[in-house]
Amino acid sequence: MATIADYVNTTYDTPYARAQGLADFLAQHYAYNPEAPSGHDLPALGFFLGSPADAGGQRGTSEHFAAAYAIIARLVGLPSRVVVGFEVPGGSSTVTAAQASAWPEIAFDGVGWVRFDPMPAPDAVPTPPEDTLEQLEEETPTPEEDTGGGGEAEDFNDESLEQEGDFNDELTRDAGGLPVWAWYALGALLLACAPLVLKARRALRRRRRLGRGSPADRVAGAWAEVLAAAARAGVKVPGHANAEEAASRLSPLNGEIGTLPRLVNAAAFAPQAVSEEDARAAAAIAAAYPRSIRHQVKRWKRLLT
Repeated sequence: MATIADYVNTTYDTPYARAQGLADFLAQHYAYNPEAPSGHDLPALGFFLGSPADAGGQRGTSEHFAAAYAIIARLVGLPSRVVVGFEVPGGSSTVTAAQASAWPEIAFDGVGWVRFDPMPAPDAVPTPPEDTLEQLEEETPTPEEDTGGGGEAEDFNDESLEQEGDFNDELTRDAGGLPVWAWYALGALLLACAPLVLKARRALRRRRRLGRGSPADRVAGAWAEVLAAAARAGVKVPGHANAEEAASRLSPLNGEIGTLPRLVNAAAFAPQAVSEEDARAAAAIAAAYPRSIRHQVKRWKRLLT
């Protein structure tokens, strides 16, 4: 989903163009199959979007198209929703379950909700999505090619330092002025400080996750804190698991996560509905959860967390 979102953001400039471009991408690269297994959770949508066509992927129902569109639209930055209704021909007076359908809508300022159609045309032959996305990767400059400012600090390796002859010479001269025992003492001091540094780094990340951004962002940050604490206790949740599946995997730890899974779903699918009170409740759960399962974390990990 993130790869498709990158493609849309890179290819189109305006919100409307991105909304229409995403609909066109799905319509051109995926096939409609009313008999495909239903489901709109992340594993089902991941299979629909990412599995090869010869393995059963890249074809789905209107539910798959609408849900995938709505989630990717959120990744692009477009407020989206899925509408479920019936496609009834004009003049018809009988509505059947076979006419049930789902479609996505995007909200635009001053206009309201606008329907988009990501469904392929009848008998259309889809182009494999990997062909288009691979072209994007080929055209995207690698970090070595990107000379623009910003980004993270450069990670110098030993080889790059060895090429700086003057620096190495100066370091050697300075090192020669200290006795060997001083270097051992300095190393021991740094080793003793390592747990404090790790603790401070983790605390800073926790404050950033729980204190910055919109209420929906802070709920997502609280969920990330809970999953990180569970991982330290030996329970790792795969990235494709939805909130309910993750909660089931966490249950053996007997930690209290309360309404957090419900809030996580709300933050993902209806972020505007998440309130400040919801964010504070999620933060309280995230703060208490590591303490409730601390006895299940190995001792050496407890020293570092």
